Amino acid sequence: MGRILWGCSMPPSSEVPCAGVHVFGRPDWTRPSRPEGRCLTLVSRSRTAGLVAKALARLSDPGSPAGPLAAGKALITGTIAVGGAGYKVARITGGAADLWIFPRSGTSRWDTCAGEAMLQALGGLLRDKAGRPICYDPDGSFENLEGIIAGADPELVDCAVRACAKL
Repeated sequence: MGRILWGCSMPPSSEVPCAGVHVFGRPDWTRPSRPEGRCLTLVSRSRTAGLVAKALARLSDPGSPAGPLAAGKALITGTIAVGGAGYKVARITGGAADLWIFPRSGTSRWDTCAGEAMLQALGGLLRDKAGRPICYDPDGSFENLEGIIAGADPELVDCAVRACAKL
């Protein structure tokens, strides 16, 4: 119980919904390849102060604890401020962005559930800032109290989690 199985999202600028089905851990579709070294990071259009700003600063610092993927360079190569959890995931699944950073409370499980199914269908991850999976147990909180770190590349997500876990 508490695990997502499928998701569908209708981005506001599209007439075609994105859909993903995660079946027993097998990625069912692919996204365009991420250019080597690129990490375009999505942030909230309206809530970038506090922990979000600290996370961006840490991930933009070549000396951050992001891990081997950054190899002494800043992990983030650019940021894009957009609104909507579903739209952020659609940007990642479509290859227009690589990572979503929001390491604080402010999203709900219904904001992230469909998007997480789509990311999992690509082999990606959506985690809290400590790297834990989001649990969709109906008896648990409906808030993502520990924030969101998401991406289609699990290595990018792991690097971001390492940098954000102690914020």
